[in-house]
Amino acid sequence: MSDIMVTTVYMTFTLLTVEVIRRVARFLLHGIPVMNMCVQECIAAFELCAVCYEIQILLNYDYGVLMYSTYLFAASLWWTLVWEEATSAPYTYIVNWIYNDTSTVATALIIPYQIFGGLMFYQYYTKPLWSLGYGQVHMDSISNEICYTDIQASVAVSAIVEGAGVCVCLLIGKTASAVFKSQIISAGIDAFFSTALVIAAMNISGGYYNSVLATSFQWGCFGSTPTEHFIVYWVGETIGALLARILWDSYLENIIRGPKPKSK
Repeated sequence: MSDIMVTTVYMTFTLLTVEVIRRVARFLLHGIPVMNMCVQECIAAFELCAVCYEIQILLNYDYGVLMYSTYLFAASLWWTLVWEEATSAPYTYIVNWIYNDTSTVATALIIPYQIFGGLMFYQYYTKPLWSLGYGQVHMDSISNEICYTDIQASVAVSAIVEGAGVCVCLLIGKTASAVFKSQIISAGIDAFFSTALVIAAMNISGGYYNSVLATSFQWGCFGSTPTEHFIVYWVGETIGALLARILWDSYLENIIRGPKPKSK
């Protein structure tokens, strides 16, 4: 099989297999809300990292940005439709905790589960899968595991780019959900703009827009320090998510949905 066919098969297999696991987990843990959310976030983070690492092949081996964008859009659309409340993003729970929407205990439990899901995908799933030898590019990638930072601008600029991208992504997602009754339309808009923003920031900060994804791909890579990594992908993105919440609650929700009726 060609390498792009192998990537297509691996990506599809991952998405479908994880969906089965997700549904089983929901069924088994439906009566334990916090534990269910922990497991759902762990699964989502694992899936996000595994699929994004797979389609990265398309960029690294000259299949082009258009092909990469197509696969990323398809995966993003799928996730928007099936993840339900899961986000795989720590900043979601940090912001919810700031606004007292999520308890301290739940936040302290969920985020480590997200990190665990993101960090375990390569060693325990992707590497064994690629080692089966169905794609030469995949085999070559295993033998060359040295990574270099995707932070191509200054730390300040990269943090602003990541934060702004998160802010815009979240606001577009909320706006699409508020305006369109059709879930598939709102999901498509969300996936399209998320993909576009990733491409726009690819040569600046990497366009990760997810702290777990960035850490699983970039932690320890040559060219940036742990402090720089934390500032760009954790601080920058969390500030962006907080700004999105402030803008939505203070201005945009009223503009888009109309003012909420005052309680008597």
